[in-house]
Amino acid sequence: MTNTFSFEPEITFEVIDGGFDGEFDGTGDSVFPGNFFTIILGSSGEAAEFAEFNIDEFTIPEGETISNARFDVKITGLEVGGLGAMFGDNPDIIGAFGYSGNGVADASDFETGILLDTEDTSEPSVGQQLSFEVTDFVQNLVKNDKPFDGIGLRD
Repeated sequence: MTNTFSFEPEITFEVIDGGFDGEFDGTGDSVFPGNFFTIILGSSGEAAEFAEFNIDEFTIPEGETISNARFDVKITGLEVGGLGAMFGDNPDIIGAFGYSGNGVADASDFETGILLDTEDTSEPSVGQQLSFEVTDFVQNLVKNDKPFDGIGLRD
């Protein structure tokens, strides 16, 4: 028997490394809760997007596994720029990074995570669906009783 579940994020946010509020050094400097719009890597900074899902009540029965887990997002715009990147200079590849979250928008989440999957965005279009494979990562968090699944998207 197969069951399908969909989860909405508990929280979404953007973290910027560099820009006006800090040094472009690989650490998050600014946090914008509720944002989930812009992925950009420029010469003076990077903007990455984060979503955290509350999986605390989700359990896997003994002997069962998660057979498929995906993180799906849709491209909603292409005219992004700033942080030293030209407007319209969109990323060729977007990576999904997984981390054990806490349900709070933290700048330090910028520095965490392991690469789970990538999507080719070299010829992006508004409305294009990106689907990242996250099965093993989510299964591991659930089995280890981690309350939040965090996914970060970066250039």
